[in-house]
Amino acid sequence: MWGIFVGFALGVFEVILLRKTVMWMTADKKSGTAKAIPIILLKLVIIFGVLYLLALVSVTTMIWGAGGIAVAMIVMPIILNKRAQKAAAQDQATGEDKNA
Repeated sequence: MWGIFVGFALGVFEVILLRKTVMWMTADKKSGTAKAIPIILLKLVIIFGVLYLLALVSVTTMIWGAGGIAVAMIVMPIILNKRAQKAAAQDQATGEDKNA
């Protein structure tokens, strides 16, 4: 069951790295995409590598790890989106506009 914690940590890392990659891609259209491709491939290698190492322990541990990754990659964007909505609502209530 400890594999879920490893998977959850890896999932959180993946979500954070995905957000940074999207920021790079949108900030600089030409070189941002060129940077993103190796990073995305590296992310996939890390996921498969960790799942392979967990499978060496046992298949059950690998399944728990994959579940942890899935939970983190579903829950983290929801939490981050709620936080952004809350910050936007506070900015609107105070009358601040960050884009101006």
